[in-house]
Amino acid sequence: MAICPTCRGEMLVARTCNGEPILIDGRPFDPIRFGKETDPWRRSAATRRCHDCGITRGGFHHPGCDMEECPDCGDQLLMCGCLDDPEEKALRVYWPSRG
Repeated sequence: MAICPTCRGEMLVARTCNGEPILIDGRPFDPIRFGKETDPWRRSAATRRCHDCGITRGGFHHPGCDMEECPDCGDQLLMCGCLDDPEEKALRVYWPSRG
């Protein structure tokens, strides 16, 4: 079982996370819903459930999901470098241990 620290739901069966804004350079951005990505590969990979965090199509990814797209640059949020604030990065890229 893996409980999301943001929405407190079981990550692999939850329909969506809570969709809190992502702060980049002090500006809030709406997270991109699963299946609405601008990157063609991520959009084409949007099946019924996210292969990484388990949310359903149209839902918000859980923090730390490798499929979440950065709403600023369009790259993978975990790796893009837009999250320069350590506190925001800790909130967005955290992945709880599965146990």
